Amino acid sequence: MAAIKHVNKTQAREYYSSLRSQGKLSGSVKSAVAKWEQRAERAKQPGPKAGRFARRMARYRQPVIVPLGDVVARRELIYVKSKNPRLREWSLGAVAGESYGWRETGDNSNWHKRSTFQRGLVVDSVAQRLSAREATLKLAGERHDFRLPRGYRWKVDRLGLLIADSRGNDFHPTASDLLQGISHCIQQLKGNAAQRKAEQRKAKQELRILKVAEREGARVCLRDSLCAGNCYAGSESWARQHKLDPHAHVKPSQLLAIANGDTARVAIVVAQSIRRHRTEMSQGYCEVARHRV
Repeated sequence: MAAIKHVNKTQAREYYSSLRSQGKLSGSVKSAVAKWEQRAERAKQPGPKAGRFARRMARYRQPVIVPLGDVVARRELIYVKSKNPRLREWSLGAVAGESYGWRETGDNSNWHKRSTFQRGLVVDSVAQRLSAREATLKLAGERHDFRLPRGYRWKVDRLGLLIADSRGNDFHPTASDLLQGISHCIQQLKGNAAQRKAEQRKAKQELRILKVAEREGARVCLRDSLCAGNCYAGSESWARQHKLDPHAHVKPSQLLAIANGDTARVAIVVAQSIRRHRTEMSQGYCEVARHRV
């Protein structure tokens, strides 16, 4: 039917009426004529036409924000502080966004109470898939292109941009990871997959003592997720999507309650935190390095 050209609405109605009488038209003649009018209007517009394939490619190439990572965040914050020496209070740090700028919260106008003013930096860090193996990153006004080796693909899920292999393993790179090169990201993917496989064997036994450990004060931190074989970007994005502070300590039962489809990975993280807690209880002190990212 797409190849049939109708001069006006009357000819279109006659054509679809004949198809309807022959039993070759599903739906009403009125709806078919309305669709013909929509196609005719689109054909009159200049420029390329956005068909089904074009719409699918537009969704495929939709930009996604990539977390900065420690290296890039520290670099950008140091740079902007050096350019603005008179400005203080950068406690919000540097975060990724669609455009470059500052973010500010609170105020310091009331001198009778403690100031609530905080300032932070937003760095444009946006990635876009060009094909299954090619992607580009626009970071702080600069463009970086990346190509994956055979056997790996760029994908996007609810946590953001990721690199996936044929076995179902994935890695959510930060801008800091990408600047270190694709080989570094692939190495992180393989290392995390091996670490998760090893942790799964221990998780069942560790979770049996969950309630006892929680009564003793066991809590889960971001460092536990990294030690369990998860990537920094994915762990941070998962925490923020569930309204959690990535740098705070959370009860193990609270994480398992909101895990939903990620129960297997969350269980590994909880088991890792319980092992760390048991070690700290036996040695009688806590090492700050095991809680800090």
